[in-house]
Amino acid sequence: SLIDADSDDIRAALIERLDDEDPDTRAEARAGLARRHDRRALTLVERALHEPPVGNRDVQGAAWLADPRLLESLRALRSGWKGDEDLLELAITRCDPEWQAREVADGRAFLAAADLAFPGAEVRISGELLPSTEDTLLEFGPHLGAVRSFPELMAATGRDIAAALAVIAADLDAVDDGFELD
Repeated sequence: SLIDADSDDIRAALIERLDDEDPDTRAEARAGLARRHDRRALTLVERALHEPPVGNRDVQGAAWLADPRLLESLRALRSGWKGDEDLLELAITRCDPEWQAREVADGRAFLAAADLAFPGAEVRISGELLPSTEDTLLEFGPHLGAVRSFPELMAATGRDIAAALAVIAADLDAVDDGFELD
C-alpha cells in the first residue's frame, strides 16, 4: 500500500500475502489491492471491516475503493473505533454517493469554466476523479506543464470554482505571462 506502482507481478505478490500468518501483512496486502482498485479487494476489505479488530489499513483500503457498499460498515465503526478518526471519516466521506456525485459535478464544472476562462490553454483532470481522489491531478498550461492536486485545490478554495480558477490563473501567469483570467 506504500507505492503507486502496479503490475501483474505486484498484484500476484499481494494475493500471496493474503494468507500470511501475520494479520498486519494480510491487512497490508488487502490495502495494496484496494489502492490498485483490484476487483478482488472490495470483498476482502468488506469482510475485514466486520472482523475485529479493524485496523487503519483496512479503513484506508475502503477509502481507496470509495465504494458505497462499504459505507454502512464504516459508519458502524464510529462507535468504539480506536484507530485514526480522521482516516475513518475520510473513508466514510469517500464512500458516500452524495459526496461522489458532488466531486464529479465539481470536476465537470471546473473543466467547463476553465475552458471559458483560459482560451488556448489546455486544462484537464488526469487519473480517475473517483475513487482515487488523492491521486487526481489537474494538469494545465500551454503544454500541460503545470500540475496541481485537484482535491487539494478544491479544498483550499472552499470548493469555489471562481477561486480555484484564480489560483490556476496565477499559476499560468507564472508559467506563461500571456494567460490571464477572462
